[in-house]
Amino acid sequence: MSRARLAAPVTVLLAFLAASASAPAALSAQLTVTANAGTVRYDQTTSERSAGLSPELRLENRHLAFAFAAALTGASDGSRIAAGGPSLWLASNPIAHHIQLDAQASFQYTSPKGDSSSWAAMGIGEIAFTSDGPGFALGVGGGTGTVAGASAITALKGRARGWFDAGPVSLTLAAEPTVIAGTWYADFTVGGSTEYGPLEGSANLLLRQSRTSGTSAGAELEALWHATPSAALVITGGRYLRDPFQGLPAGTFLTVGVKLLLWKPHTNASGEGVGESALSEVDFGSANTLGSRSHGIGNSLLRVRNVPSVTKGSGSSSAGGTGRGHKP
Repeated sequence: MSRARLAAPVTVLLAFLAASASAPAALSAQLTVTANAGTVRYDQTTSERSAGLSPELRLENRHLAFAFAAALTGASDGSRIAAGGPSLWLASNPIAHHIQLDAQASFQYTSPKGDSSSWAAMGIGEIAFTSDGPGFALGVGGGTGTVAGASAITALKGRARGWFDAGPVSLTLAAEPTVIAGTWYADFTVGGSTEYGPLEGSANLLLRQSRTSGTSAGAELEALWHATPSAALVITGGRYLRDPFQGLPAGTFLTVGVKLLLWKPHTNASGEGVGESALSEVDFGSANTLGSRSHGIGNSLLRVRNVPSVTKGSGSSSAGGTGRGHKP
């Protein structure tokens, strides 16, 4: 299936939702930057110290969320990486009782020092049942990715996700079957987040079932403490799984950083609805200025990593080992 045929349905849905969400509405905005340091270890390599700087611009109202995130990171073995790209989420007004359409698209470019650059683009459209509490959405979409020097690959992706509150904890479940480069894999994710005063915490567990490489598991834990309305201490750790679109290797990491609010012109309370899934780290209706829980958090299509994703000598495009081939 061609990239054009994969992208066309999501492009049409994004255009429809853009028109649906074009009514005047207050738009919230903020610019943040996170500086962190820690340690990272990729499979079949030794542990290395890492440091990074990650700016992010976000614009959001009830039916739209846009973000541009980047990461400039390095490790003590001399590896360096620059990565970043935009993400867009749009949702329609209800078209029936508690029924909405939404769509998201994202792009990421990765440029490591001494290794091949790569990029990936993804899009997915959904129909969602929403309420003031739990919700459920079904979607389908596709994507493409390439590593310099290798042929581009295309993928067809499905998604089913749900969200609900269990007391003070917001919980999410998601299943994403994907057919990529002639084979399939499926990601199953369970996530939870909560807050207590100036403290926030979140956890995401990922189980991947792949036809070619069997079962693998990943996890990410994050704790955030708002020291002031414009500064927060962030501790993040976990394990990344291999990125099959850009060939980025799996690994474990632990970082400690400071997140600073650089610019925030105004706020606007966001209403209940379908909830966006790839751009959910900041809730503009929150009393805290650097983040809060939001409904409907699911799997991100693409995410800018906050630790170096390529180590020296990882290879340019070959599969196997820590090479940059397209495989789950």
